[in-house]
Amino acid sequence: MNKRLEVLDQIISEVPNCTGEKAILLACQDSRLPELTLHRGEPLYKNMYKSSAIRAFFNLTHSQYLELLEDGAGFISRVKRLGVLHQIISEVPSRLIDLGQWECDTAACAVGWACRDSRLPELRIVDGFPYYEGRSNWEAVREFFGLTSTEAHHLFLSANY
Repeated sequence: MNKRLEVLDQIISEVPNCTGEKAILLACQDSRLPELTLHRGEPLYKNMYKSSAIRAFFNLTHSQYLELLEDGAGFISRVKRLGVLHQIISEVPSRLIDLGQWECDTAACAVGWACRDSRLPELRIVDGFPYYEGRSNWEAVREFFGLTSTEAHHLFLSANY
């Protein structure tokens, strides 16, 4: 997670019932993020205003920006999970990565390794498929990491490599 999102995460955790929208406005006034300011009550970054400023400043897509507005804490949580996944996969020798399997005795895809790792205990393998909060397979992966179907398939299907 980048430093700017880490500050946003701190703001969200410091303010009770902090919505994503409120966190953004507080971020514009936070001394840890001096490049992001308010102009007439709206975010300003460089020559960009409102949502364009926020998307550029935090390096977000439009859909990520909307998700941040809707569920600030949830969005940050999913970004953190993707960061942990990156750490997990970085530690696995490439010969042990098999994008064709969720999990097996000798190799697993990124999701399979995530399901095995204690840093992501909420995600696990049940009956041979990823499982998270009552969801299984791709639905579990999408929900856990906050991805669209297209994003999940792009990241985790062997056909994309």
